[in-house]
Amino acid sequence: MQASLIDVRLRTVPSAIHPGYVTPQLDVINRSSHPVRELAATLHEQPVPEVCGDVNAATGRTFTLPSGRSGEVSARLADVRLFFTDAAGAYWRRDGDGGLRRGTERDGVTTWGPREEPVIRAVDTPWAAQPATSAPARPAFDFPDGVSESRAGRARPVAVVALVAAVVAAVAVAVAVLR
Repeated sequence: MQASLIDVRLRTVPSAIHPGYVTPQLDVINRSSHPVRELAATLHEQPVPEVCGDVNAATGRTFTLPSGRSGEVSARLADVRLFFTDAAGAYWRRDGDGGLRRGTERDGVTTWGPREEPVIRAVDTPWAAQPATSAPARPAFDFPDGVSESRAGRARPVAVVALVAAVVAAVAVAVAVLR
């Protein structure tokens, strides 16, 4: 189940230094409650050394891929494969189209199992439609029906104000009793 909660997105960021150049970025978002380990990726079946390490639970990481001229950079999410180990120690491959395959290793050779459909689907958005930002990916979470992300984001400050009000009221009552 954890492997299906790993979301992968590909976007580009225009270069601030070199007009006409773009930098593809691979966002790996872990929507699970456990970290994933030993990340690796391929682009056009070639290893991408920039993609490595771990992604902690309920976080995301952005990996910068090799940049180039806008018309010369050929990277689509369908050309990406992400490899990782889940919390249970299972080795997975997530294809750019969202398919998952569990890997088994024998004598140093990995054999991939049948394709499994994940809970989370990959999204391949055209580069021109994506925001030009280098901000790290943050996980998007599902909120209960009728609760928007912006409303849910206000819940914490409202709870803090309510807690502070309750403490102030309790202190006022204690001071009145002690007088």
